[in-house]
Amino acid sequence: MRKLVLFLFLISCAPPPVTLFERYATVKTANSTGSAISVGHGVFITATHVITSDSFIVFNQRGVDKEPLRFLQFGDITIFKSDLDTNVAMVAIAEPKLGEKVYVLQPVFTDAGVERLLFQGNVAYISKLYAMIDRPIFQGISGSGVYNMNGELIGMASQLYGIQGQVAFGIFLKVSPLKPILEKVK
Repeated sequence: MRKLVLFLFLISCAPPPVTLFERYATVKTANSTGSAISVGHGVFITATHVITSDSFIVFNQRGVDKEPLRFLQFGDITIFKSDLDTNVAMVAIAEPKLGEKVYVLQPVFTDAGVERLLFQGNVAYISKLYAMIDRPIFQGISGSGVYNMNGELIGMASQLYGIQGQVAFGIFLKVSPLKPILEKVK
């Protein structure tokens, strides 16, 4: 019951498209755990700092891939191929807009596995390569998707920004510059 109340508290607008949950994956290395986004046709993106070692696994509700292939790296974004989600359609990608409402999946890692919380924020700042939302993000969210209210992928969670020791904002990298590359990788 508490989870339902928390979920309803976190989401105070129209329910998100189901594809947000379907596209979420977990990335695990020997030393860290983070998130990844299935962008379609077996192609995933994650934060480069999540997969610091050469060997990593990716898993979601449809299976486990113990040998994903690292494909391309652009700063803190890594694109990789996997045997998972090869029949999933490409996600729609859009530019973030200042002030727009967004959804972010926040994984919570427990002994029982991964639980996903969905929370809403607003785009508070946009630069050429990244944007900021007015909600904090926490450990394990790196690599998770940031979606607008239409279910379009606008970014990938990357960093925390704090003021005087308090986490104040979540920073996400824009994925729109990768759109032509992602369309060719499939």
